[in-house]
Amino acid sequence: MRHRPYADHSGALSMAEKPPFRQFGAAPERMRDVLRGVLGRSLASMSAEDRIAAAWPVACGQRLAERTQILSFADGVLSVEVADTAWLKQMRSLSEKLKAELRSIAGVGVTDILFTLPSTSAEKYRAKP
Repeated sequence: MRHRPYADHSGALSMAEKPPFRQFGAAPERMRDVLRGVLGRSLASMSAEDRIAAAWPVACGQRLAERTQILSFADGVLSVEVADTAWLKQMRSLSEKLKAELRSIAGVGVTDILFTLPSTSAEKYRAKP
């Protein structure tokens, strides 16, 4: 075994040499929080609807954002078109989390999310807690 400076007898690096995220195991979560804060501050000068549209991919994640489209935002109600019934079910299960994330990131109070399927635009599904 090759000797490495600051390594113990097993060859492992001391805690002082390991990157901080290795010590605490939470770097991705901390980085996401930092990015949310930066995004929130940069959105301050935009309209509420634009702030929500910019925050949507961060709030729900890229995978879900790609399967949805924000239609409108008025009086605290966000209308979102969802790709299909499977994704509709997924989005409905996340509605409370999404509302909280949008409030946190965009600084806009979303009181309800109204989901619509593209083939039945007249049929709407209201998210229930």
